[in-house]
Amino acid sequence: MNEGMNEVKSAWHHFQQDFSGKKVAVFGLGRQGGGSKVANTLARAHAQVTVFDALPENELREQLDQLESEITVQCGV
Repeated sequence: MNEGMNEVKSAWHHFQQDFSGKKVAVFGLGRQGGGSKVANTLARAHAQVTVFDALPENELREQLDQLESEITVQCGV
């Protein structure tokens, strides 16, 4: 893992924001799955997460399969 990712993980670990019940939008799942990881992290912090992506669902199958079940997804928008 590169040094930059270590800094991001360390910063997130110390982040104490309470996301319980907050509505959060994630725009773009990303080809490398970064958006999926962000959405899952927010869902695990009890946020109400909606993911939006311009690509159709059939082009995002791998990323969609990685999402927590409670995340709402809008594809092709």
